[in-house]
Amino acid sequence: EGFGLPPLEAMDAGLPVVATTAGALPEIVGDAALLVEPGSASALTSAIQVMIGDVGLRHRYIEAGRKRATQFSWTVRIEELVRIYRAIS
Repeated sequence: EGFGLPPLEAMDAGLPVVATTAGALPEIVGDAALLVEPGSASALTSAIQVMIGDVGLRHRYIEAGRKRATQFSWTVRIEELVRIYRAIS
């Protein structure tokens, strides 16, 4: 997928996110997701277990995710694009 839409959609829906440090994911999710190295099934399993088992941590990631997802709103991006077009016209 490349950009990180699935984690952003999950965060916007109020789901905690566990993702890998591959590609653009760290930049997209910021500190709003629990990140693990790619290719390690045991690291991924452990992170998911931590997220499931620690209710407080899970709720912190849910709130951080909702906040982070608002930074990538289509409305905000379109408004920025229109502002740029107007500035260069």
